[in-house]
Amino acid sequence: MRILVSAAGQPDIRPVSCDALVDTGAWPSYLDVAVVRQLRLTPVDVASPASLIQHQRQRLNIYAARIHISALDLSRTAAYPALDFKAAGLPYDALIGRDFLGELTMTYDGPSGSVVLCRDYAQPPLPDADGQL
Repeated sequence: MRILVSAAGQPDIRPVSCDALVDTGAWPSYLDVAVVRQLRLTPVDVASPASLIQHQRQRLNIYAARIHISALDLSRTAAYPALDFKAAGLPYDALIGRDFLGELTMTYDGPSGSVVLCRDYAQPPLPDADGQL
């Protein structure tokens, strides 16, 4: 899935187009450290969640960023932890977790292996961490 990641509250920094993995077991979404460096983000917090990659607790820097999924017209500004996906052999720039997926309907077609994500526009979108829709 293609997404745009931008620096929260810094409109002068150009957004980065990223390849993202959809992970139904992840909470929250994660950014790759290379994206964080490209956007020149500074940590806003540190957390020690169980690592998705090494299955152990590690200290992760948290960064304020805005993730936009153009195909779904869905954006969320929040604090996202950063992991080094490339060092773990993962070819992604971000991981989209249940903080986004909770607002979507996901359909999996087993025979074809395809996944379709869509928004239910009958439901009002949930505001993100800074109150934006």
